[in-house]
Amino acid sequence: TDDRFGGGHPYPQRLLDLGGLGAGNRPDAIELVLKTLITPQDWDDAARFMFFHPNKAETRQQASAFYDFIEETSKMTPAELREKEIDLDKKAESMTEGNIFLRILTPALGKAHQLSYRLKADVESLPVIIAALRFKADKGQHPENLAELLKEGYVDEIPIDPFSNKPLVYKKTDEGFTLYSIGYDFEDNGGILGTNNKGEKRLWADEGDAVFWPVQK
Repeated sequence: TDDRFGGGHPYPQRLLDLGGLGAGNRPDAIELVLKTLITPQDWDDAARFMFFHPNKAETRQQASAFYDFIEETSKMTPAELREKEIDLDKKAESMTEGNIFLRILTPALGKAHQLSYRLKADVESLPVIIAALRFKADKGQHPENLAELLKEGYVDEIPIDPFSNKPLVYKKTDEGFTLYSIGYDFEDNGGILGTNNKGEKRLWADEGDAVFWPVQK
């Protein structure tokens, strides 16, 4: 509604204009309002939505605070969030409580954050693997540790595992070497690959390590 006459509050018909929101993707609050429009059994719900939902100014304030929070936490690794005891999903839910427009932005926020840092670890592990294999080809044996790769100039830097805030774990073995992240459970399982609920080995499972090398069949 207009700020001057309606106080800047939303009205149910406006929800029908939100293009791109399939019925299966609408938050429960939107579903409730739409059902009320179709079968107006309880106009109290519609009244609460129209007059007590955060208005334009309040929504802007909520959105500003929410985006500031996202900007700050996006720079934190999963390990940092865990150390500071920040649950992204719960915090986002509390910051957008009562505002159905902002709630659209919050589903699976924590998972998206994890996936971004998981991709970072995936990408940064590859140069290390290539460097260790080149080292073996040049010197006849794999490096003892990542520091040796750095010292000999095979890598420019040692990548940090975002799930520990320590270097990716490298272990020289009789067969070659193992390189891994401690993964989603934040525990070093000694390079043991995690499994899903079907018992199948997966690179990024809820438990176990994400083993980049050796590549699993």
